[in-house]
Amino acid sequence: MGKFIDLIGQRFGRLTVLERAENKNNNTMWKCICDCGKETIVDAYYLRNGNTKSCGCYAQEIRTQIIDLIGERFGRLVVKKRVENNQQNQVQWLCQCDCGNEKIITGYNLRSGVKSCGCLQKEMVIKANKKYNTYNLSGDYGIGYTFKREEFYFDLEDYDKIKDYCWYMDEGEYIVTNDNRKIIRMHRLVMNCPNDMEVDHEFHDPWDNRKEFLRIVTRSQNAMNNKISKNNTSGVTGVNWDNQRGKWKARISINGRATHIGLFDNIKDAIKARLEAEENYYGKYRYIPK
Repeated sequence: MGKFIDLIGQRFGRLTVLERAENKNNNTMWKCICDCGKETIVDAYYLRNGNTKSCGCYAQEIRTQIIDLIGERFGRLVVKKRVENNQQNQVQWLCQCDCGNEKIITGYNLRSGVKSCGCLQKEMVIKANKKYNTYNLSGDYGIGYTFKREEFYFDLEDYDKIKDYCWYMDEGEYIVTNDNRKIIRMHRLVMNCPNDMEVDHEFHDPWDNRKEFLRIVTRSQNAMNNKISKNNTSGVTGVNWDNQRGKWKARISINGRATHIGLFDNIKDAIKARLEAEENYYGKYRYIPK
């Protein structure tokens, strides 16, 4: 056991030791008064090693202290002026990036390591793209390759749009990338698709992003172009055998609701009725195999 050291009357930062307090977890504790007038109990170890210098008021002052950053450089950013605090009451600064863009960034983020308006990350993505994506532009359309050597197709005129990203194939075989933690889908990018619309791959080839095979549609229109389910036994979506009635049943979904078409003794009649309903209700948005 170490030698007991009496700290009464000694000063540690803003704290002056008043008296010994009850031990905590076999550690010697001291009652102290802070220069701000508040009393606090502190472990002797933290007093002597300098970890605790106040009742907490000093740390609070540091957190709320506004350090003038005008003219300071953080990576590619130079601070121009202070602007209005954000909704979390964090101090914000208008910064000029070396690339020419201006961006408002909190002082905390600047001091935590933000180094550009976002251009630095994009350049890193370009470098990653050179490593993971390769392209063949010698034909009538572009062919890209993921780092797993999976092919994807695009129009040559869209090469400048896609070349600065690192693309990969997701579980649905769509070609996607990440940009600032946001998923970007190639088919939406090349079609300039509005946020409230969807892009339909007309022939269900999610890796083929040539615009002649894509179309901007509503969600309900996109649902009309459904591929045949793996569990389908008739070969046509919406046609199945009804065991209870002993007949072929045909249905179609209209505005998200299943609509009964009819019951048929012959599968060919059920399929015909379903296809006629598709043409009537879905028109050009119906599923048409290649």
